[in-house]
Amino acid sequence: MGHLLILAGGTSSRMKKELEGSTVNSELQKQANEMPKGMIGVGKGGRPFLDYQLYNAAKAGFKEVVIVLNQKDTITAAYYESQQTKDAVWGLNIRFAIQKIPDNRIKPLGTADAVQQGLEQFPEWEGSKFTVCNSDNLYSSNAFQILLNNPYPAGLISYEASGLGFDHEKVKNCAILFEDKNGFLEKLIEKPTDNQILECQEIVGRLGISMNIFNLDYSLALQYMRSQPLNESRNEKEMPEAISRIAAENKGIVKAFPVHEFMPDLTSKTDLNIVQEYLEREFKEI
Repeated sequence: MGHLLILAGGTSSRMKKELEGSTVNSELQKQANEMPKGMIGVGKGGRPFLDYQLYNAAKAGFKEVVIVLNQKDTITAAYYESQQTKDAVWGLNIRFAIQKIPDNRIKPLGTADAVQQGLEQFPEWEGSKFTVCNSDNLYSSNAFQILLNNPYPAGLISYEASGLGFDHEKVKNCAILFEDKNGFLEKLIEKPTDNQILECQEIVGRLGISMNIFNLDYSLALQYMRSQPLNESRNEKEMPEAISRIAAENKGIVKAFPVHEFMPDLTSKTDLNIVQEYLEREFKEI
């Protein structure tokens, strides 16, 4: 059975920033300020963004989904529980985990913590592999299927920067992949410098970017997410840093799968119109 863990517990701080002089629909802007990003109604008839990710996951062959929610989220679970009673989730079994916020914090502890809490709440997944991804990126059925069929203990999609349409400055805000000659991850570098980007292109022969979609063995993931230290600048436990540790300490087990395709995402309000137009153009069937 294909297991998918979707991280939807973030606070969406960039999405909630005010947007001046915009042509974005005022209702969408209101939703962006008040709702989890995956639940913003950018689709046909106000269909939530996350519906399209779930549709692609089901199309790829996933059967069971756990969505990790912020403890203050009162929208997502209610919506999908209702959709499941209508048999309107493409045959998926959707369940929920809550990312609890520590008493001494006002924000969640980060993506590695979200994965840890999600896995700890579903111990029946032990002994199997799972795919984990963000809720605000629209991964293709192709990307999902590649990771569902990954034969290695761990894997990730290596998106070609040119396929994503990222210019040099946007690449510098991403995580780039250093791979060995056999295509296994050696390390992830977040927010790379100009020199690191050039070095990556020279060593690897291409510029691969991680968009936070990984396939991992349950026990391996739980071990590294639990032991991941806090990032000094963000004061959070970061999943990409945990993945980089797995690769560094276990040579030749994290396979990087190159993909050259566009992937819409909802990072800020400026993305709303782009995503809405993309969904209208590409998803005629739902």
